Amino acid sequence: MSSNKSIDPFFYREIRRVQYELESRRLGNISNSLYLPEQRRPFEELPPNIVDFAAYLSDSVGFCYNSILYAVLGCFSAATRGRFFIQLNDVWSEALVDYTVVLSGSGTRKSALMDILRRPFQNFESLIQNNYKENCFQERSKQKLIRKTNQKRLEMDAREIAKEMTFGVSEQEILEKIDSYSQRLASIEQLEDIICLKMPELFVGNATLKSISQQMANNGGCACFMDDEGGFLMGEITHKGKNPTLLLKSYDMTSFSESTTQKILHLNHPALSMLFIVQRESVYKLYASDTLRELGFTPRITPIFASHLNPKPFDFYNSKHILNWYNEKNFKSLNENYTRNPNRKMEKISVEKKAYDKLKDFEYWLKSKFPTDGYLKPFIAKLHGKVARFAGALHVSSHDEPCCVPISLEFMKAGIFLAEESLRHAEYIFSPSGLAAEGDAKKILEWMSRLSCRGCSWITSTEVEQGIRNLNKKRCHQALDLLEKVNIIKQIIYPDRARICVIHRDFWDMNRAINDGVRRLF
Repeated sequence: MSSNKSIDPFFYREIRRVQYELESRRLGNISNSLYLPEQRRPFEELPPNIVDFAAYLSDSVGFCYNSILYAVLGCFSAATRGRFFIQLNDVWSEALVDYTVVLSGSGTRKSALMDILRRPFQNFESLIQNNYKENCFQERSKQKLIRKTNQKRLEMDAREIAKEMTFGVSEQEILEKIDSYSQRLASIEQLEDIICLKMPELFVGNATLKSISQQMANNGGCACFMDDEGGFLMGEITHKGKNPTLLLKSYDMTSFSESTTQKILHLNHPALSMLFIVQRESVYKLYASDTLRELGFTPRITPIFASHLNPKPFDFYNSKHILNWYNEKNFKSLNENYTRNPNRKMEKISVEKKAYDKLKDFEYWLKSKFPTDGYLKPFIAKLHGKVARFAGALHVSSHDEPCCVPISLEFMKAGIFLAEESLRHAEYIFSPSGLAAEGDAKKILEWMSRLSCRGCSWITSTEVEQGIRNLNKKRCHQALDLLEKVNIIKQIIYPDRARICVIHRDFWDMNRAINDGVRRLF
C-alpha cells in the first residue's frame, strides 16, 4: 500500500479534488470520542432545588449540567418504587419508571457521581436490612423458647404414660394419651425457625434476568439498577438468545409471569428502574442489536452523552444544604413507598388540562417531523411517553403528596425540553453510522496508524475489510461513513466499485504526535 498506487487518471483527478475539499475543513475532534452532540443551554425553568443539586454535581465531578439532570430525575423515579403512574386520559397512562444511560469517557469521575446519587438508597437499604436482622433474631429467640417449653412438656407426658402403663391403666386410655403425645411430638418436629423472606435489597448487581425476577418477587415486585460499570448491559442483555421480556414489562409495570423448576413466578406490577453511567464502549453491542431495537428495549432507554467541557458553577457555601435536601427527599420517598407486599397499593397522578394539551401538541409535532419508517421510529414512538415520565419525576421531587396535585404545565414544558435534548443524542445512538459503528471506526483508525506506508493520501474500503479481522462490508461502510462525519476521511463512491477513502493530511501529523507520546487519540 502506498500513496502512489496506480489508478485511473480520472479517479486520480477526483482524489485530488476531494483531498482539496477535505483539507479545507478542520480535522474532527476525536480525542476521547468520535462524536458528541452539541450541548444546549441549561434548562433553568425547573424546581430550584433540582437546579442547585445538578449544579453542585456538575461543579463537583465535571459533568455537563444537562446530562446530570437525567440522572437525578432517574433517581427520583427509582425512589418511588413503582408506586405511581401518570394518568393522561381514560386509556393512556405512563408508569413512573425510567431507564437512563449516561455515556462518558474513562477517567471522568463516573464512580464519584454515582456514589453521591446512590447514597440515600444505600442508607435506606442499610436501615431495612438491620431491621430485618433484628426481627429475625427476635422471632428465632421466641420460637426457641416455645420449642424448649414444649419439649419439657413432652418429657413429662412420656414419664406419665410410662407410669400409667406400670400401674395397669386401661389400654384405651393409654392409647389416647400416646396419640395425643404423638401429635404434639409431630408439631415440635415440624416447628422451624422463622420462615422469612430473603434479605431485603434495593439494588441489582450484575445478575441474570432470572435471578432479577426472583429478587423483585422478594421485594414487592421492584428493583433498581444504579451502576457505573455496565456489566449487565455488556453481558446479560446483549447475550444471544436472552429474552428481555422482564425488562419490557417492568418499564410499563404490566403483569409478568415465568416458570421456574419449582413454581410459577408472577409479578403483578413489576417496576425496574435503571440508571447507568458508563463508558460508551459498554453499549456498542447493545445498540448494534437489531433484535433489542425491534423488541422495543433500547428505545425505552434515554441515552445521554455526557460532556465535560462546561460544568455549571455552584456556590459551595450552599453545598451541605442541597446535598441534605437530595438525601432526605429520596430517603423519605423510599421509606414511604418501599414494601415487600406483591400487591402494593398503586397511586394515580393526574395532569392539568393545559399540560395534557401541550403534550399532545408535542406528539403531533413528532409525527409530522419524523418519518414513520426511519431508524428513529421505535424511539420516537415512545418519546411523548418519556415526556410524561420526566414531568412526573419533577412532580414527585417537588410535592410531598404528589397524588393530591396534578402535574403542571411548567413541568410538562420541562419534560418536553428534556425529551428534545435526548432526541438529539438518540439520533446518533440509533444511526447506522452512529454509535454502533463507533467501535469499528476506532479499529479502522488504529489500523491506519499501523500502516506500513504511513502518510498515504488514500485507501480503499476493500483494503480496510482485509486489514481488520471480522469486519464485513456493511459494518465497514457504516464505520467509514462515521469517519467522514468527523472529517477524517472523505469517500469517493461509485456503484460496483470499492470505496476510495481520501485521508485528511492532518491525521498523519496528529498520529505522529500520538506516537511520540504528546497526547492520546483514543
